[in-house]
Amino acid sequence: MRYDILYLFGFSPRTTTKLYRLGELTAMQVSAGYSVAVALLHDAVVGVTPADHMAPGLRELVGLGAHVYVLRADLLARGLRPDSVTRAIRVVDYEDLIDMVVDCRALDCWM
Repeated sequence: MRYDILYLFGFSPRTTTKLYRLGELTAMQVSAGYSVAVALLHDAVVGVTPADHMAPGLRELVGLGAHVYVLRADLLARGLRPDSVTRAIRVVDYEDLIDMVVDCRALDCWM
């Protein structure tokens, strides 16, 4: 799918409030009719597991209507199981991430 805006987000949602700021931006963009995706990378993946204890900022982001993805390699590197991620967040591989980056209209990195 082609997104108007793709955010690459790499901060842990358990130790920073940056995800809430991203949520505010995303809420405005989704309500304005933009298709928005967020790819969780690096330490951002720690907030997605276990599915029933997802970080509040991520739960809020998913509820906004943005498409949320998490990189499988970063989950595995931190000892997290991809099958423990909530179904609201899609687990992707590097190839999927590259396709999203190439196909998006605007890219913003929060690392």
